[in-house]
Amino acid sequence: MKVRVMEQHGEKLRQVIMSWVVISTVLSCSLTEARNCSFPYPAIFNFGDSNSDTGGLSAAFGQAPPPNGITFFHTPAGRYSDGRLVIDFIAQNLGLPYLSAYLDSVGSNFSNGANFATAGSTVRPQNTTKSQSGYSPISLDVQLVQYSDFKTRSLLISKKVLSCSLTEAKKCSFPAIFNFGDSNSDTGGLSAAFGQVHPPNGITFFHTPAGRYCDGRLVIDFLAQDLGLPYLSAYLDSVGSNFSNGANFATAGSTIRPQNKTLSQSGYSPISLDVQLVEYSDFKAKSILIRKKGANSYPILLIILGQANKCLKNIV
Repeated sequence: MKVRVMEQHGEKLRQVIMSWVVISTVLSCSLTEARNCSFPYPAIFNFGDSNSDTGGLSAAFGQAPPPNGITFFHTPAGRYSDGRLVIDFIAQNLGLPYLSAYLDSVGSNFSNGANFATAGSTVRPQNTTKSQSGYSPISLDVQLVQYSDFKTRSLLISKKVLSCSLTEAKKCSFPAIFNFGDSNSDTGGLSAAFGQVHPPNGITFFHTPAGRYCDGRLVIDFLAQDLGLPYLSAYLDSVGSNFSNGANFATAGSTIRPQNKTLSQSGYSPISLDVQLVEYSDFKAKSILIRKKGANSYPILLIILGQANKCLKNIV
């Protein structure tokens, strides 16, 4: 009996080893072909879990703590690894920069693609919350929705004339707004993470869905307008955002306390108030770090879409 069990375990171990050999061989060949390929790959769009997450889950739920990131980046870098991931080496071998996470709106650059992977993601949506099971609410179907929204909005932005000179806001003693809340003040957070809200939302003022669960504007929009500030960009919305006048951490369906049910089960957002406060803390820390490295070299937002102009919004 023991011999049979040992043989079974030995066979499983052999299969695992052979699987890794095959994966390593395929990956090695792929990287070699990438280096020798005459056709330039201009961008990478990646989907997955912690094996290739370059900051998605960290952007939404708080930075991965050390020892993650300590051996190469020397600081947590959104990866659930002490160094780099396979996707980093693939990008490097293709002559591309490391992929920015789609949900990471601070210092990201999507001119060479985007990464929709989040640690703990599954192919099928889960019936348990992240705190219960450790699974990310950003399952593969959600990542595909994010990609669809990213593509649509990128095309929309590229068709517009992008100007780096924004109309100067009216002089005001309040330089910025940082907002927390739910659908009463969500200007695009939940839509960025789980897919754009559908019409009739947005039809009366923006004439298109604008991330708000409202057919027009919200109280936070009027507050910003009266203070002479632009409408607040949602923190999780990395496409076309500008954080020089603050950021909005609110997401529709958010609660003060974390819920024990998923978004699909209850309608409650997984981005509860405690998560929003973690996001704000990360936003502040990353903004200070970028500022110290030089605002002229490290923009909050960089949009390069096709032949469109580059727009840099520095931290102020």
